[in-house]
Amino acid sequence: RILHPSEVERAAAAIDPDDDAVVIFSSGTTSQPKGMLHSHRAATLQFWVQADIFGRHERTRMWSSLPMFWTAGLNTAMGATLAAGGCWVMQETFEPGEALALMERERVTEPYTLPHQTGALEEHPDWATTGLSSLTCVYGKSAFARHPKVQGDTTWRMPVGYGLSETCAFFCAHWWSASRDDMARSMGRLLPGNQLRVVDPDTGRALGVGETGELAIKGPTLMKGYLGKHPEDCFDADGFFHTGDAGSVDADGFVHWEGRRTEMIKTGGANVSPAELEVQLGGCAPVKLARIVGVPDPPLDQLVVACITLKEGAEATEENIQAFLRERVASYKVPKRVLFFDD
Repeated sequence: RILHPSEVERAAAAIDPDDDAVVIFSSGTTSQPKGMLHSHRAATLQFWVQADIFGRHERTRMWSSLPMFWTAGLNTAMGATLAAGGCWVMQETFEPGEALALMERERVTEPYTLPHQTGALEEHPDWATTGLSSLTCVYGKSAFARHPKVQGDTTWRMPVGYGLSETCAFFCAHWWSASRDDMARSMGRLLPGNQLRVVDPDTGRALGVGETGELAIKGPTLMKGYLGKHPEDCFDADGFFHTGDAGSVDADGFVHWEGRRTEMIKTGGANVSPAELEVQLGGCAPVKLARIVGVPDPPLDQLVVACITLKEGAEATEENIQAFLRERVASYKVPKRVLFFDD
């Protein structure tokens, strides 16, 4: 039934922003799922802030087929669209042909897809002939930007940010209007009300500007805790959540995420983030897929090795890959060996 406005007002008046609202389950980077309890404040703040981050408004028509148990589906797709007064076009079960027809019929302006969904859409027989001219919020290298009937808004860019299920999504971000150069360099600045410490994971000592350590965070959208866990098992004595992620903050306040702390490669006494190198190699023209691994090496502790699959017809040598990275990262991070693999 349709609720009368007075019923909605009574229900809202009975709820405090700090009351329990939603449990999000995620395994994160572990094998065991964890339930994160969030307040009404956490979810609704993410709705409003992300509406601004993505540049949503009353003319936004967002398509997605993301599950509601993810912060991406709950907050970024649904919540941020409705908070901006836009229209949320939801496909309950993803099927590429039906998705294309739905986008065309509903005059969707912004598609929010996972990579495998984008690939399935582009490979569908109806892709090239579907009228997707309404799509404006598409980003540079995406399949949507290459569609023959799409003329995207060149002033809009897909936001870049950092967050976790524990923070109910974004913790820091670049807005849609930020430059590509800024987005490529960092994860953006802290969102309002948030606090970040970079700490030595062994001693807990707070580190300074530019120093890499574990990211510990606190703010208005941080979870109330894990289900079945005591607060002291979730947060430190100052209320900060230790993410297990490695990163740093530069002099301008931009946050740099450098990968999972447990995945860092220790070589010659320095830490190397596989994620950082893999992101850089994503911009190397002949590279289809790159994975960075640490191999035991007595003198250095570990040796940085790049495992590369090349695009069909492309050619590259170990020296080519090393030279590409040498222009973009510190010399000690450049892989000592580059191995090439078939698909």
